[in-house]
Order: sequence, then structure tokens, then C-alpha cells
Amino acid sequence: MLAENPIERFLSAKEVLAELQQLQSSKPEDPLPVPAIEPPSSPTPVVPAQEFVRRTLIQTKTKLQDLPQAIRHRARKMSLAGFLTMPSKGFTLGACCSALLFGTILIASQSPQIPVLCKTLDNCARDEEFEEIYAQELEEGKTLILGIEQAQNVAQLKTIRDRLSIAIIRLSTIPKDVRVYRDARKVLREYQNYLNLTQVEIAKEDQAQQQLATIDRLSDTAAQRTTTANTVSQYQDAKTEWEKIQQQLKTIPSNTFVRDEVQAQLQKANAKIKTIQSEIEQLVTQAEQRLEKVTQQAKQQRIAQITAVRASAPKTPLTTPVVRAAQPLVQSKPKVSINPTYNPPKKLNSAIETAARPTLPPLKQSVAVKPENDTPPPVIEPIAIQQTNKQPTTQRIIAYRQSERDIAIAYANDIAYGLVIAGQRGEINYRTRMYRKAQNTIRWLRRGKTLEEAARLSNVPMSVVKQLVEWGQSRPSARITQEFPEIASE
Repeated sequence: MLAENPIERFLSAKEVLAELQQLQSSKPEDPLPVPAIEPPSSPTPVVPAQEFVRRTLIQTKTKLQDLPQAIRHRARKMSLAGFLTMPSKGFTLGACCSALLFGTILIASQSPQIPVLCKTLDNCARDEEFEEIYAQELEEGKTLILGIEQAQNVAQLKTIRDRLSIAIIRLSTIPKDVRVYRDARKVLREYQNYLNLTQVEIAKEDQAQQQLATIDRLSDTAAQRTTTANTVSQYQDAKTEWEKIQQQLKTIPSNTFVRDEVQAQLQKANAKIKTIQSEIEQLVTQAEQRLEKVTQQAKQQRIAQITAVRASAPKTPLTTPVVRAAQPLVQSKPKVSINPTYNPPKKLNSAIETAARPTLPPLKQSVAVKPENDTPPPVIEPIAIQQTNKQPTTQRIIAYRQSERDIAIAYANDIAYGLVIAGQRGEINYRTRMYRKAQNTIRWLRRGKTLEEAARLSNVPMSVVKQLVEWGQSRPSARITQEFPEIASE
């Protein structure tokens, strides 16, 4: 019975004794028989093994018969219960099949969550989850990459940048033990490159917008300065501002979103520069005309004054021999050249000089010589009187011939005084660009340069230099011959 139902078997002798004691305590009137222990009367004889086994079996059977009736009843009850509960062979096989089927279904349903089984069955839940994320971000990335090429403003680029950043973050969460890890890493690197390009484009567009905003402010200032300009120097300053704006506009890349605005500003700057240049040319032309008019008026006035002085001067007859003999020879000072050469004076006729030397009187006289024929004696005049008679009878005013350096210094003084008059007239203000150029012209003249060379080196129009010289020569200390050499040559 115990072999068929091993669950009812006692595990040890202690449990058996404990059970017996419990039964004894429940029925004290029926105590368990305790065999008496008698001392051995004689030494135990040695018996063979077969006899020992037989005796042991007999003793065991005797002891079992001596057990209480309750223990035997319980043993029979337990045997009956075990016999009734023991399944049949067919029932056991069906139960095993059912349990196997149920276990298979349970394992199959839970296999995506079990790494060992899902790898074998290729149905891991994590793989499916991250494959879905990978597919979503791959489709999203295609749309974003296409949007980068079709973006129309900076706001769209910034939106694409943010969405690319989110896609990169989601792709970076895919673990290494899923199937799409390698593909996800490849797509992740590609998205990172597009993100860097987008960042560069956004930075370039932001810089272009900042430059355009700065140019707008400069354009407003330059336009206001152009509107209030009245003189050449003011127009020159306004033109310089527009040229700076033009150069800054050319530095903005042509592949930005603000290229249309840049082109419009560039056309505006070019138009302003042309307008200002025409205004400057017009003002210069008007100044030259005024300068020419003033020069002609001053020239005519000076000629009229000289003519009046000549008309009022007393006239002295120059045809008498006495005046001609007493009048000294007026010779003009020769012009000093860079490499002067010695020119010896011309010798007079030796015969005339020899004949005239011993009989040279202070005045005209006649010497009577008796010729063979009775012809009147010839009249011999002094050499000085002979040379005086060869000169024209018209009066000449011969000016003092200055050196080139003296003329340059005189022009420098004229320009310096002309700058004072120009400041009083409001033509050239103090410390302006034209004023500094005129000062440079004065410096070059004091170094010995000619008027044309000084004007060219100082980058001053010749018409302006002539006007300054004309104003400077209007001072009382200026010489007439410096301004009108043709008067002296009359």
C-alpha cells in the first residue's frame, strides 16, 4: 500500500513514535504494550545468517501483531483512500496531454517576453517595438531631408532642425540587442550630417539678416545726409557713405533667402551714387563758371586801372638826341636756367670803336673834315647814341623776371590768402577735405613744384587752384605782373 501511495509513508521513526504518543494521550485507558527488557542470562549465541534472517522476520511479524487496533485501522483507511484516489492509466495520459497543450499555449503566448525563446522563434516584443520606431523615423527623415531643399525662409529651416533633433534622439534609444540596431546607427549618422548642414545654413541666414538690418540703418543715415547736402564736400561725404553700403551689400552671399532684398538695396545704392556724382559735377561746373566770370571781371578791372594810370601819366618826348643820349639802357634780367652757360658779349666793330674812342664827346657833335671834294663833312655820333637810335620809339614797361622758385612761392602765398577768402565766401570750409588738399598744394609749391604739378600731386582740380590764386592776387601786396604777364609784355 505504501509502495502504491508513497505520500502516506512516514519519513522517519520519530514521526511514528510521535504519532503513537498522540494516540496514547488521546486514549489513556488503552496504553500501548511495552515489552519488558530482561537482562541476558547467557551470552548470545552466534547463529548463521539464514537463521538470523528467519528470526528477524518472525520477530517483526510478532511486533506487528502486537500493535494496537487503532493503528491497524488507520493503516487500512489510508490504503483505501490511496487506492480510491489513484488515477487510472488512461486518465493519467490524458491529463498529461492536456497539461502539455496548456503549457505550450502559455509558453507561446509569453514567448515574445522571453529572450531565449523569442530569439529562436523570431518574435521578440522589443524587436517589434523598436522596428516600429525605426520605420517611423525613417519615413520622417525622408520628409525632412526633402524639406531642407524646398525651404523658403529661416523659420522652416528651424522647424526642420528641431524635428531632426527629435528623430536623432529617438534613434539613439534603440539598444544594441535588437535587429535594427545597425540600420538605425547608419540612419542616425546620416541625420546628424543633415542636422549640421541645417545649422550652418541657419547661421548663414541669421548673419545675412543682421547685415541687411545694419545696412538699412546706414541707408537711412546716408539718405538724410544726401538730402541736406549743399556743397561739394558734403556730397563727397554722402557718396562715401553710399559706397560703403555698396561694398557691404556685395559681401552678403547670393544664395540666401534675403537675396531679393539685397539686390533691391544694391540698385538703390548705385542710383544714389550716380545722382550724387551728377550733383558734384554740376556744382563743380557752376563753380568753374563763377570762377571764370570773377576772373574776367577782375582782369578787366585791373586792365582798366592800368590804362587809366597810363593815360594820366605825363608824356615825355623821346625823340630828342639829348634825351636819347642821357637815357640809360634798360635791360631785362635774363631768365635763370637750370644749367646756365656763359655767353660773352658781342664785340663792336673795331674800326668804329677805334675812331670813336679818342673823340667821344658827352653830347652830339659834328667833326669837320676837309675832303678832297667839297662835300659836307660826315656827322659822327657816340656809340651810345647810335644804339639808342636803333630802339623803338614806343615806351615799354619791362617787369622784373623772377626765378621758378620765386614764382612757386608767390603762388603759394596767393593760394593761402585765397583760402581765407574762400572761407569767408563759404566755398571751402576750414578742416574739410578740400581745405586739406589746398594746404598740400601750398606745401608742394613751397618745395619748388610748378602750379600744375602741385595741383596734380594734391589731387585738386586746376580750376579750383586758379580760383584760389585769383582770390589771393586780389590783395594789395600782390604784383600785377604775376597775374597778368601779358600786360607787362605790351
